[in-house]
Amino acid sequence: MPIAGELCESTFGWTAVYHIFGSVSIFFFILFCLFFRDSPNEHFLTTELERRLIGDGKKQIFEADKNSGNVPYLRMLTDIVVWGILISNLGATFGNQIFNQLGPQYLSKALGMHPKNAGFAAALPFLLAAAIKIMAGPISDKIGERLSERTRVILFTSISQYFMALLFTALVLLPKDQTIAIQACYTAVAAFSGLWQIGAVKCAQLSIRQFSASIFSWNTFVSYAIVLVLPEVSSRLAPNKTAEEWNRIFIGIAVSQVICTTFFNFTARVEPRPWTMDEDISEERINKNNLNEITSS
Repeated sequence: MPIAGELCESTFGWTAVYHIFGSVSIFFFILFCLFFRDSPNEHFLTTELERRLIGDGKKQIFEADKNSGNVPYLRMLTDIVVWGILISNLGATFGNQIFNQLGPQYLSKALGMHPKNAGFAAALPFLLAAAIKIMAGPISDKIGERLSERTRVILFTSISQYFMALLFTALVLLPKDQTIAIQACYTAVAAFSGLWQIGAVKCAQLSIRQFSASIFSWNTFVSYAIVLVLPEVSSRLAPNKTAEEWNRIFIGIAVSQVICTTFFNFTARVEPRPWTMDEDISEERINKNNLNEITSS
């Protein structure tokens, strides 16, 4: 974003952005073609030890997939815990994507920020979000001795989403000449969004276990759908991109985040769901497999 802001204000214009980033994409695609191989045995950079380790890992994954059984889609879709995770993802994605996609528009058109400054201002929050994601995991483990797993899941989800809702509300209420305060709220929105994965995503991993990949794929589908829908929603609610029109979007997102997060908090569970422990992958079979691994090693 900062590079795009610099280029669009230079004599090269927006076309330079497309040419430069397109060229970089082609360069890395060529590198990928040069280094990629279908099998580690065919790659010229892998050693014999690495090939053996990769092969052993693939065998373990294959055995795990073979023992996991068919995905119980019907039982998943009739489980309130699954719906809590999906609905939480819906609210979180709207809150995160609004600035990820349309943040530079808000900064430049609604607040009148210069494009050069808007590019950097739009990129900074996501750098902070990445740093918070890295730090939040160890912090969650540290407080694990004092709080239950379910409490931690709800705590991190609530901190992320409720604070984001408060920040969106602050963006509505703050006078538009308070640019420093608005920039702080804008930055904090993306920063707090990083905590959501420590809550809801961890809930999915703990409760849905071997079938969590399915719900993650559903969440990804919902996220991509929001990416496609959000520009159209924005153009209808804020056709002129004024600050007053943006307030409608912020209020809607804040309300949706409160509703979605509250629903998740009431439905969140961290114990394995009953349908993850059916006859195909029962607790007895899991313990037996673990015992065999221990005795063989």
